[in-house]
Amino acid sequence: MAQQTQSPKSSLVGQSICTSYSQDQSQSLYYSQDKSQSVKHLLECLPLSQESERPLLATLADIADALAIDDLSFSHFATAISELSSQEVSTRRSSLHMRHARDELSMHLAIAQHEEMLIKRWLEVLQAEPNAQDGTSALEKRKQALHAKAMEYKRETDSLKQQLPQDPPCTISELSAFQKQLKDKENTLAEKRRKVEAFQGLPANIELARHELRIARDEQMKLIQLRERLLDRMAVGMS
Repeated sequence: MAQQTQSPKSSLVGQSICTSYSQDQSQSLYYSQDKSQSVKHLLECLPLSQESERPLLATLADIADALAIDDLSFSHFATAISELSSQEVSTRRSSLHMRHARDELSMHLAIAQHEEMLIKRWLEVLQAEPNAQDGTSALEKRKQALHAKAMEYKRETDSLKQQLPQDPPCTISELSAFQKQLKDKENTLAEKRRKVEAFQGLPANIELARHELRIARDEQMKLIQLRERLLDRMAVGMS
């Protein structure tokens, strides 16, 4: 009850200190390393009408102790909070870098483990075969034999290419034209055979038959000569 009858002068002094603290103008309350003494000093400065604000002031002192600041002014609090935010951002950035590096290492580790598993599986397969060395040597011999055979084929092909003439006497277009002529001649002969078969039932005409025979023989000789020329050109082209 004695504290509640405090003089108006002390109340005005307490209000002046609190007003000066909240507005951060004339004086600042310095926070010593001993938190309990600082809190006690602040509580003594408060008027009795602000008894309910003492827990808030104690909380403020705890925050100042956590931020490691000696001055309880607003500017020092803002600076400390800004530095703490910067440290938090830097820490998060470092955490992201570390997480990215960890993910890459995990991926490389998974690849290495997969390759190790494949190597172990192949080693087991090779060790399970009793004649693995013999099989390897047989494959090597077969490879050498195939290589020798391929080289022999290549030499034969090169030799045949050298024997071919530079300018063949008969081209593909000429051969196609000769084949077309032969086909036309064959069609003509077939037509004449049909005519002969049609006149088989008529009385014999010796002169007409002889004339047709001469024409047929001439056509046959022409075809034979054409065939001989074609064969000669093909033989010259192959040699």
